[in-house]
Amino acid sequence: RYQANPNYKIGIQCGLAGIDNWLGGFEPGTYTLIMARPSVGKTALAINMADNMAEEGLINFYSLEMGEKALARRILAKKSNINLTNIRLGKVSELECGVLTEKMNDILESGLRMFDPPHYKIIENLVSHAENAHIQEPLSAIFIDHIHKMRANKKTGNREAEIAYISDSLASLAKNLYVPV
Repeated sequence: RYQANPNYKIGIQCGLAGIDNWLGGFEPGTYTLIMARPSVGKTALAINMADNMAEEGLINFYSLEMGEKALARRILAKKSNINLTNIRLGKVSELECGVLTEKMNDILESGLRMFDPPHYKIIENLVSHAENAHIQEPLSAIFIDHIHKMRANKKTGNREAEIAYISDSLASLAKNLYVPV
């Protein structure tokens, strides 16, 4: 009779028990999509996974929708248990300010690197940046938030073909760098 080994892991753990138990971790060289209807928390899920993974290695998080500061505020709210709206509006006590400073230092010392420049919306630019970053210091995972906002320099004919090209490029990136994307 088959019995699963609960300690067996095939890839980097995202820190969310249900997902880690189901997948065994995100396997190097794989390309995974998180898909759901708008406004159900895909970005929040991705940020939480990337933040958790950054405890184990270097993670590049490319945001094509939200700026670095907004991403950092979300992570700060999660780590500090301080309401995100209060952080955004600066409605924090002196004690909470100290907690936020401590947590921001933790983020800066972690392996999480966030990028939001508009030129990463071009798939070729993002792939080039990720490859160069990986050469300088090996990455453990790459996140791209909102690939539907990406474009390609290569002429593909229509949007469907362009999305297919972008998806193929990201799958190739995962295989070439041997990291989960």
